[in-house]
Amino acid sequence: MTINGPLAFSNDPASFPADPKERHECLVDLFGQFLFWIRRCCLENAHKLTEDESARQRLGSIRSAYFEAVAHLPPEQRKAALGFAEENLNLFIERLLWSLGDEGTDARIGSRHAYRFRIEMEIVDVESTQVIDHETINRGGRFFGSYWGRWLNRFGKGDQRGQA
Repeated sequence: MTINGPLAFSNDPASFPADPKERHECLVDLFGQFLFWIRRCCLENAHKLTEDESARQRLGSIRSAYFEAVAHLPPEQRKAALGFAEENLNLFIERLLWSLGDEGTDARIGSRHAYRFRIEMEIVDVESTQVIDHETINRGGRFFGSYWGRWLNRFGKGDQRGQA
């Protein structure tokens, strides 16, 4: 994984399981890897912006103020602040996944309607840009919000820099 460009998976679509349930889980895990790649980019960026004054200057004064404040903390307090930010990022992602997993009618629009979100994963041919496969990844498997813990254990190891 690299934070310098889009995440690229080494899997070839032909290697995905033929069984529809296993294939679904494979695609859901690719989404999990993508989510953790974004998370890792955010955490690396937070560390860079607290450690590198020139990086903060490129942000502009409004956005850099938070990083500037953390950069001037003593090392133990800076570590605690970055750990706090990481855990808040985790809480956000977990709540987002729970919301994306909602298949019921409790998220209301008015008294007679509800809203839900659908996440479609498309696999496209890079030369023709034609869709060769697609799957709704937040339906048809386990409750989508329940994947967070599994992904945290599988893909989040080793990137908790702010933790004690």
